[in-house]
Amino acid sequence: MERLRVKYPIIVEGRYDKARLASFIEGDILQTDGFQVFSDKKKLALIRRLAAEEKVAVVPGDSFGECGEGFVRISYAASLQNLKEAVNRIFRFLSRYRT
Repeated sequence: MERLRVKYPIIVEGRYDKARLASFIEGDILQTDGFQVFSDKKKLALIRRLAAEEKVAVVPGDSFGECGEGFVRISYAASLQNLKEAVNRIFRFLSRYRT
């Protein structure tokens, strides 16, 4: 199987993620062991659910400091069209679980 070559480093949570990606990605894969970013199990569950259901990856806002509490961060290193699609998917996800 041909491995996908990536230009920018990919940051993953742990060694399992790194090993799994390394089987089909050629490039830098950085293992963070979570930076303690994913220590809140509720946030992690929500983030994983969003990724599984809508194929959108986000990071808790407070992983970048207290001012990010209550927010999520997405990478803007994508096309405007892809960013708009990601935001639409996030809204769709949230609308399903709004109480």
